[in-house]
Amino acid sequence: MGYASRLCFVDSCQNFAEGGAPRMQRLQYFVLFRLLHKVSVDPGCHSDPMDRDCQEHRVRLIYNLPINMVEDKGSIRDAGLSLRIRPATIADRERLIPLINSAFSVETFLQGPRTDEVRLAAAMEKGAILMAEDDTGRLVASVYTELRTERGYVGLLAVDPAHQRSGLGQRMMTAAEEHLRSHGCQAVDITVLSLRPELLPLYRKFGFIETGTEEFVYPHPIKDGQACHCIVMSKRL
Repeated sequence: MGYASRLCFVDSCQNFAEGGAPRMQRLQYFVLFRLLHKVSVDPGCHSDPMDRDCQEHRVRLIYNLPINMVEDKGSIRDAGLSLRIRPATIADRERLIPLINSAFSVETFLQGPRTDEVRLAAAMEKGAILMAEDDTGRLVASVYTELRTERGYVGLLAVDPAHQRSGLGQRMMTAAEEHLRSHGCQAVDITVLSLRPELLPLYRKFGFIETGTEEFVYPHPIKDGQACHCIVMSKRL
């Protein structure tokens, strides 16, 4: 398809997305329009993997769907789960600790709990934890955020095992990124343990790329003397 033809098709998709079509079709055509727009109007802007915005975030902005700190009726993939995402308070610590340790129980190479009262209190003094509750008030996910001048950090993403692989992790990452963006951050960094290589493709889908490594600091020894370090991944906001 030539450049002029692509521009015509982009215009058609935009008109359809903003017209009187059924809401789900308008959402789908809006996503298609945005993807075609990036390729047709600004062919170079997709060359930097860190410049890829979340499609879900774009759709939410146009259709005034909630992103964070408010009731979240669910993404297209997980429309059945209604969430309220808010900053955690000191009173929430007792609920957060078992959620985080349960979500990270898959990391059997680590001895001891992933977090405890002391470490969580220290984290909440340094940064902020966003937590998600369902419509019954049950805690189902949380994520840690930290402001570092123009860069932000996101870590300790925890999803209740009963809700894993449902898209909830991506929704929490979107909320964390929007939180950092609202505080002036222009980029975000995360770290992935080298013993969790299966997570790298997941975060690449979220728009992150590997940018370095750093030492993994943990208060308990790693089982069997395994070597472990942090893989740093970054994304522009």
